[in-house]
Amino acid sequence: MLKDLSIKKSKKGLTLLDVMIAVGLALVGLVGIIGVLRYVIILGSQSSDKFIASNLAQEGIELVRFYRDSKWLNDDGSYYLRDNMTGPGDSIFPISEATDYKVDYTLDPSESLLLYDPDEFLKLNPNPNSNFYQYSSGTDTKFKRKITIIPHDSTVPTGNCKSPGTGILYQCVSVVSRVTWDNHEIVVEDWLYNWMPH
Repeated sequence: MLKDLSIKKSKKGLTLLDVMIAVGLALVGLVGIIGVLRYVIILGSQSSDKFIASNLAQEGIELVRFYRDSKWLNDDGSYYLRDNMTGPGDSIFPISEATDYKVDYTLDPSESLLLYDPDEFLKLNPNPNSNFYQYSSGTDTKFKRKITIIPHDSTVPTGNCKSPGTGILYQCVSVVSRVTWDNHEIVVEDWLYNWMPH
């Protein structure tokens, strides 16, 4: 009375092939997720850089406007916006052609604007009480800011220096704030007029 000693196959377990296919599919999914996460991190970093650069560019315009207004408000009214107009007094922007400058929040209106140095990066001071971008102290950042001041007169094709209708000539300059980093650039432009009566 021999019993049947044959081995019965069970269909309850997984074969090695099933396990390898499952692991392969999981790896493909993980590689895809890691690729997407890497892309999101890169975009987040670029977005942060663009946000900082946009604010630095706008700050450049505002600092030049502050410089102009402080010259007028802290003086006896003898300052002109530019030096090619007739009349007594000094000019705030004594230029006859486009000139590049560097400005930061330490700008002193009683001093002249500093000429731009293409090799100089904005620095960030790690002190939490003065965490501003500047040129004087701190750690170099990836950002450079060039402020170009361009004098204009009545020959400007857009007529930005003439009063509409009357043709009265106003002194004006255009200010271009250009922030560059890692082969990227943000440019902001504004016009400054002579609002101080002489």
